[in-house]
Amino acid sequence: SSLGSSGTASAKLTVNPPPLFSKSFAPNPSIIGGVVTLTFVIDNSASTASANDLDFTDTLPAGLQVADPANAMNDCSGGTLSATPGSGTITYASGSVSSSSTCTLSVDVTATAAGDLVNTTGELTSSLGTSDPAEATLRVNPPPTFAKAFQPPEILLGDVATLVFEINNSTSTAAAADLDFTDTLPAEIVIADPANAATDCEGGILTADAGTDLIAYTGGIVDEKSTCTVSVDVTSDVLGMHLNTSSELTSSLGT
Repeated sequence: SSLGSSGTASAKLTVNPPPLFSKSFAPNPSIIGGVVTLTFVIDNSASTASANDLDFTDTLPAGLQVADPANAMNDCSGGTLSATPGSGTITYASGSVSSSSTCTLSVDVTATAAGDLVNTTGELTSSLGTSDPAEATLRVNPPPTFAKAFQPPEILLGDVATLVFEINNSTSTAAAADLDFTDTLPAEIVIADPANAATDCEGGILTADAGTDLIAYTGGIVDEKSTCTVSVDVTSDVLGMHLNTSSELTSSLGT
């Protein structure tokens, strides 16, 4: 100016980003009926300002619902976390997270169906803007399928047939442990002598005493994406068609 030079002027403008938004399931994978904790993380560590008026909705996919009890937990500041047992919606509203901080919310959920359950929230909105939706996939492994057959399906009086049980875990990404079933044969069928009891499942105890009617298997394992069998020879001296139904097969992956 006419009075000389006053030097330069400078100022800093800080533009704060919205919080990062993520979610995860634990444990993962799970089983049908298993309880899983769904955790939401709101990461405001890159901001010099608090994020207020936090708000999001999570509509769970088909096959997933809020557990009973929900055990809803919130370590963000204030706000209302809503998660009704048996419902398919989780909401959070009016919370806040301090500058340079992270907070979490969690809700227990349970699966009613097997498969890869993809869960995507709505956007997280706050006083710092809009954050992208959070997404996570819960793998829910089904229990093994269980089938049986007589080989051959027809015999003469006093002849022997092999009763074969098939435990099919081919659609699971986890081993099925603690395999357990019993089969009480109908009055017309008994275990042959010799019983030739055998299994290619891992471990376990197979019980099949010649002349009796009870076959039992317990404590075995079938690997992920695998099938194993249990077999016992049986015989009959009674004419006719004899129906044989086992108990349910139970395992670490369910019933």
